[in-house]
Amino acid sequence: MRACFVVAAIVLARSPAFADPDSALDTLAARPLADRGFLVGTALTVPSGELDASIRATAVGGLADAAIGLARGTELWLEGGGASSDSTLAIGLKQVIARGGAWRLALEASARRLSEQGTSPYQPLGTLNFGPAISGSADTFGLAAIGSVCVNECRVFVSGGVAGAVMPGAGEQPSAALLYAWLAASAGTDRVRGLAEISAFPSADADMFGVIGVRATWRHVALEGGIGYASIAGPIALPIIGLAYRP
Repeated sequence: MRACFVVAAIVLARSPAFADPDSALDTLAARPLADRGFLVGTALTVPSGELDASIRATAVGGLADAAIGLARGTELWLEGGGASSDSTLAIGLKQVIARGGAWRLALEASARRLSEQGTSPYQPLGTLNFGPAISGSADTFGLAAIGSVCVNECRVFVSGGVAGAVMPGAGEQPSAALLYAWLAASAGTDRVRGLAEISAFPSADADMFGVIGVRATWRHVALEGGIGYASIAGPIALPIIGLAYRP
């Protein structure tokens, strides 16, 4: 899947639709939250020396994020949040490994602590059947490959990724693994863009998770809002709102 995406990116990048694409990608990356969609990542990184601080919330919980540009094409991010008595803390490093005038390819490694403070076991990734339920805490480790393509001076921006995560066993807690993939797109201007994304979990008891919404940026601030949809033993829809600031 990753090879197919890279080939498609190279073919698209050579088309006439990509007039002066490098400056368009730089302009897009200069906006807060260009390194991610609502829930999934892009192959862009926060510019070197910059910081994005953001929050995302639904009716059942929320997340706080900080992404720091360590160097050109290198980003360190931190994330924390949860719902009710469930919580998560994570750290990740994204590195652009290949680039063209209109495309980027990045690898991302992450580590995450999942915790359950109540009496009911915590099922990782919400109610997805990621593996055994957690009572207490457990660690997961993930690796993702992400590709992004800029079309028509980034009026349309498409990203896709494949990833895997493992949860090593500890004590009576058996090990578990999850494979997933996603596709995301945004369209619009530098200041207002519509966003849509979908994730598939072939190794879990969920068909898909998707979000559709809009993001607006003005100077150092970004606002986003949308509707998330999950197919987990029946349809579930939740509103999602977010706020970001880049000093």
